[in-house]
Amino acid sequence: MASQPAQPPTQGQPYKITHDDIDDDVSVSSEDSEELRLAQEEWDEGLRQLQQLVSALLLPFFGKWLGRKWSYWLFARYQRVGLGASFFGNKLLFASFKQ
Repeated sequence: MASQPAQPPTQGQPYKITHDDIDDDVSVSSEDSEELRLAQEEWDEGLRQLQQLVSALLLPFFGKWLGRKWSYWLFARYQRVGLGASFFGNKLLFASFKQ
């Protein structure tokens, strides 16, 4: 159990600091630093878990979705214009080579 902190001095009396006061301050600061360290470890663990969630679930899901959208768009364009020069969108570029 901690001792009572030293009373503030009245006028003319010096302020006395006891060893108990110093020990209490040191233990509080070490407890605070321990709590900060534990909080930082929990934060880092949360970030690692979030990174694993993104890399294991979200990126493959969005990659699959984007790949399907891209392939449907390409197939629709192929059906509409064929696989000629217009498929690649460079009509002017290919026309300049024919001259």
